[in-house]
Amino acid sequence: MPIHLLAQLKAGSVYFFRGLTVSIIVLSITGYLGQFNVFLDITSNFKIQYFILGLFLCIFFTLTQQRIWLIVSLACVLINLVEILPWYIPQGNVASGQPLRLLSLNVLASNQQYDQVIALVEQEKPAIAAFLEANVIWSEKLQVLAKSFPYHISAKILEMELYSNIPLENYSIQRYGHNRGNLLADLTIGGKKVSLIISHTMQPLMFDQDGFKWRNQHLEAGIGRYVKHLKTPVILMGDLNITLWSPYYKKAIHYSGLRNARAGFGLLPTFPAGIPGFSIPIDHCLVSSDVSVFNSKTGNYVGSDHLAIITDVIIPDN
Repeated sequence: MPIHLLAQLKAGSVYFFRGLTVSIIVLSITGYLGQFNVFLDITSNFKIQYFILGLFLCIFFTLTQQRIWLIVSLACVLINLVEILPWYIPQGNVASGQPLRLLSLNVLASNQQYDQVIALVEQEKPAIAAFLEANVIWSEKLQVLAKSFPYHISAKILEMELYSNIPLENYSIQRYGHNRGNLLADLTIGGKKVSLIISHTMQPLMFDQDGFKWRNQHLEAGIGRYVKHLKTPVILMGDLNITLWSPYYKKAIHYSGLRNARAGFGLLPTFPAGIPGFSIPIDHCLVSSDVSVFNSKTGNYVGSDHLAIITDVIIPDN
């Protein structure tokens, strides 16, 4: 290849990586303005990807000896690192009480890997298992779990199936948008009443203001305000279609007083499943301050576009 073409190619790559650096920094900042627009909110989802790209840019600018742009790319890394690192910091001691394993999975209505989902449940042996996007076919296929779980609620209007080893009381539904909302039930564990919430919010798409509105209303009213007035320990799990960095997620956490059970165990990305480096954490288990968490992880790939969230909690003794 002629020397002048090599020079042009090198110059072009330099400009490309500089432009990419500026773009990533802008996107890293716009996520903080997500309350103003669905597009801005969506940009808050990709802190992991911005961080990884920032590291590659640091390497490139180091090798090409571009000191100023190396500093700029380091700023990109640090902006996102401060949002990622805290999730890996251990959270302290675990209280004594009644241990409880929880499993939540969006099975994906079109997924036909029924046996894999059943095998996951049999392998993990949760006390409570919640399934979202469980249409009529999934509702029928999951009935085999009745052999292991004596208590079952089928909320077909929300496409939710809830299986439990513990009696489920005071069952009710809150709706927010089409086929979305909360399934509510009470448990009695160690003589203590616990409020269980299975939640699935609308997905906010780029040009879907209705989905954006319904999801945010769900988070504010169905989680933030509702949980705030509960006097019992609370466990909320499901597909919230929102990451840890959205202003709406932070607002719901602030008002509800709940905390994310993955804290101290890493980001645990869940969607899209099976694509390392591209997944984001939108499936959650949230608990009140009086519930201890001693483990949180994702399940194996079972054909869905989501991974299961599996959480071990302790309901404290009276």
